[in-house]
Amino acid sequence: MKLNLHFESQSLETLLDQFTLIEFETTLNKYLSEYKPHLSRVTTNAILEIYFITDLQIKGINSARRGKDMVTDVLSWEMYETDIQDNKIFGEIYLSDDYVVAKANKKSKDLRQEVLFLITHGFLHICGYTHENDTEEELMNKETDYILKKLDIDYYEDII
Repeated sequence: MKLNLHFESQSLETLLDQFTLIEFETTLNKYLSEYKPHLSRVTTNAILEIYFITDLQIKGINSARRGKDMVTDVLSWEMYETDIQDNKIFGEIYLSDDYVVAKANKKSKDLRQEVLFLITHGFLHICGYTHENDTEEELMNKETDYILKKLDIDYYEDII
């Protein structure tokens, strides 16, 4: 799986350098091969589309696709196996630049770490994880922590 970043809003464009992206891509692919081998088989040549957009754009997408007329930090959608094979797209992740910056500041988190956390969060949703209840949220947090620690990010250090 390859990461394909789109910057419709420019404020975070220089945040993720090429080394970070390669390391992150490698980590996500290793996670897929180890923990989601059924997905890994179909995602070898697939692309994970990541869009950095404005609050207004993410609000519109959230309203149109989820019926929630509000700004949020991250949205993600998985593709069905046939879509992955036909279109070579593993999934889509949308992040709102302004919301992400505000959230990182509010949580006193490094902006780069917050972005990688949210992409990981969206990636895990694409892999089938949810957080509809405490048990699911705990499992998703555990998987997020596992991936981020591979990148030397201890995101939950002051939370857990």
